[in-house]
This record gives sequence, structure tokens and C-alpha cells, in this order.
Amino acid sequence: MKQDSADRMQLIDFARNRGECIEFLGFFNTYYSELKNAVFEAHNAIGRATVGDIVNQMLKSENKYVKFKAAMTFPELPSRMDVLVVGVLKEAGAVPVKVGRKIYIDPVQP
Repeated sequence: MKQDSADRMQLIDFARNRGECIEFLGFFNTYYSELKNAVFEAHNAIGRATVGDIVNQMLKSENKYVKFKAAMTFPELPSRMDVLVVGVLKEAGAVPVKVGRKIYIDPVQP
């Protein structure tokens, strides 16, 4: 990932002072909020979908936080887009619907 496309806080190894701690926490609050919103946005754009369908829709996003998440290579980094999608939808109360051998999820509102 090119450095100019990343938030400065995405590139920091550890916070060295109070100000960086606050900035680092703020970045991750924004990061996870943006990812959560991106899951709902992608899901609403395609309607009833599998987790894989939602991930594929998210990968089309221009959102810098989604791009950052997508750039993390599993298993080198503990980050999987499908696990994020499942966690967000489960937390929002999504109900899976089994159709044949696939599991679909109807869009939910946050």
C-alpha cells in the first residue's frame, strides 16, 4: 500500500505519547465505524446475499478504510473480510436463510 493513501495512524507501530495514544484510538474508532457502515452499504446495495457476495461488493469500494482492510493479507495479519462481515451482521441481528447449499442474509439496518 502506498504511504500517501494511508492514514498516518495506520502506519504507526506504537504510540509514543498521550497525543498519539488519543489519535491512535480515534483512528481505530473511525476505522471500525467506517468498516461497519461499509458492510451495511454493500449489503443494502445488493439485497439478499451470501457473505461472499457482500465481501465482493465491499472490495469495489473506494473507501480508504475498506481498502486498508482488504490490503491485509491473511494469515500474515489476523484479518479476514468475511469474518468482519459475519460479525457485523450477527451483531445487527441478521437472520441467515438456508437456500439449498447456500446461506443468504437479508439486509439489516444498524
